[in-house]
Formats: sequence, structure tokens, C-alpha cells
Amino acid sequence: MSKWLTRMRWVKAATKPLDHVRPCLGCTRFTVLLLTLATNAWCPGTTYAEAGEGGQPATEVVVATVHGNAITDTQLRTEIARRGGLPAEAEDRERRKLALLDELIRIELFALAAAEAGLDKDPEVVEAYRRMLAERFWREQLTRLTDQIKVSDQEVAAYYESHRDQFLQPARARGAMIFFRYPARATEEEKQKIERVAKDVLSQVRRLDPAERFFGDLASEHSADSASARRKGDIGWVVEGASLSRWEPVVVRALFALQSPGDLSAPLHGERGVYLVRLVEKVGGKPKPLADVEVQIRKEIHKEKGRAVQQGYIAELRQRYDVVLNEAALKSVGSVNQVDGPGSTPPAFPVGVRRVPK
Repeated sequence: MSKWLTRMRWVKAATKPLDHVRPCLGCTRFTVLLLTLATNAWCPGTTYAEAGEGGQPATEVVVATVHGNAITDTQLRTEIARRGGLPAEAEDRERRKLALLDELIRIELFALAAAEAGLDKDPEVVEAYRRMLAERFWREQLTRLTDQIKVSDQEVAAYYESHRDQFLQPARARGAMIFFRYPARATEEEKQKIERVAKDVLSQVRRLDPAERFFGDLASEHSADSASARRKGDIGWVVEGASLSRWEPVVVRALFALQSPGDLSAPLHGERGVYLVRLVEKVGGKPKPLADVEVQIRKEIHKEKGRAVQQGYIAELRQRYDVVLNEAALKSVGSVNQVDGPGSTPPAFPVGVRRVPK
């Protein structure tokens, strides 16, 4: 009995003192009813500080009793810590300590009185208390189950090899460009004139020294993109598949379509003008090193194992407690979005299906 009652203390520890509850009848009633259930978990006149595990004397000291129910020094220390500790002055410390003990006493008094009035049978509170117990139990089990999960180096290496495509670095290409800008509100005739200029420059590019990797002085003479023109047309590295780029899509597609350094594109028509593109260098996509993604892989394996362990444990509980579905009653409930009663739909709970009587 003492072990069970000790585990019930979290209900009171998680409940704020009643004199700090807003003066709302429903809120106060709900809090008192929860405490009533906690109090009603043991028989009046019994203290959970009377004996420890296995019948050994308890190490806790009883600082007060209410109708035989003990308030221990551990409970008081917990409340003091929860409320920010005690003042430095000795007189203030004693006054604060007594005030907090008085709050614990009042909680016991209200809970006992509520139980005597029969409020512990309230269906709403019984259901809330049942959910609190279940959720607390599930959190503890999750911690216990996941703490036991280990991920070996061999598992990390195997995951890396079987998912290499997930860790590919995108291909990158370095290019050079000459940009021939269309005039504002350019006519078709003006656009054709720009294209003829681009073709003429392209013929000049083909006569450049083969050692020239970019566009040389032709870029500064003809390109409307001043930034790259000052660098012989060098536009730097472009990442394949990047969602944001300062270059028009036609430029990026052409750059990655070129196969070998030095290759040239035909004049490319974009929304803003005509482009000449040259491939300077290309680096194909390759997997990131295992060392760079090891932490990510360990987390993913741990998550997968955690899901499997949780499902296995829930399946074990279903077998232990004989889950039965009443199909006829289920069909009569209505659509998924229908709410049969007042209030919002309660949150889903992972422990499994509640047993339905045959």
C-alpha cells in the first residue's frame, strides 16, 4: 500500500495550492475532485510514512497529520523547492515554512471533505484521473524503453551504405557568362538585333586563346552584368537544384547541360535578354562523408527503433488486457468530425483501445 500511495504524491505535487486558483467554481471543483481521488486511494487513518518498502521503517519524518494522513518532510521540502525556496532571514524562513505547510494541510482538508461529500464519484473527474495515471505511466515507460536503445557503429555504417542517395551533395558548376540585355519594352525587331550581336560575339569567343578559361576582355566589352564583366564573365559556383539563384533558369540549365570545361552554349533567350554561357569547372554530386552525417544517422536509427519498441510494448499490453472492439456500437457513433457531446474533442492517447464490454 505504501508503495502505491507514494506514487500518488505526484497528483498533489502537480496541483497548484488552492488559494492561488482563480475564483472559478468549475476550476476549484475540478482541482478538489482530483485531490479527492488521490486522497481516496488510501484509507483514512493510514499514513504512507508508517512503513517503508518491505515493511522496513520509513526514513521520512511526519511533520503533520490530517485525519491520520501524513504530510512528510519530503512533501514539504518539495513544495518549498517548487515555490522558489525559503527567505534568507530566519524569522521569514519559519513564517514561510509554516505558510506552505498550512497550504498542504488545507489541500488535505479539502480533499477529505470532498471525498466525504461523494465528489470522488464524479464521472468527469474519475475519467480525468484515469487519463492522468495512464499518461504518467506512458511517459515513464517511454523513458525506460528508449533509454535501453543502443545504436552500434555497424548499424550506422550499414544505414549509410543503404541510404547513400539521401546524403548526396548536389552537383556544382562554375561558369562564365556574357549578358546582352533587352531594352525596356523591347520590340521583336530589337530582340532579333540583340541576338545577332550575341552570335557575332560568340564567333569571337571561339577565336580566343584556348588557355582562356572565361571570356577575357569580351565580357567587359559586351556584358550588361557589371559584376561578372569585371571578372572576365566569371559568375562563380552554381549549385544544381538550388531554389534561389540570381541567374535565370535558362542559364542554370544550360550550365549543367554542358559536359566539359570550355564548352560553350548557343545564344540563350531569357526574359531579360540573351546569354552566352561557358562551363569552367563541374563537380558531380557525391555522398557526404560518413563522419559528417553520423550524428544524423544515429538519431534516425534511434527514432526507428523507438517506434518499433513502442509498437511492440502496446501490442504486448493489448494481449495482456484483452482489447475488444464493439463494431456495431462503433458504427453508431457517427462521422469522425462529429462531436456527440459538449466541449472539444479530447486528444488522442497512444496506449491503445479501451476495452468494450461484449
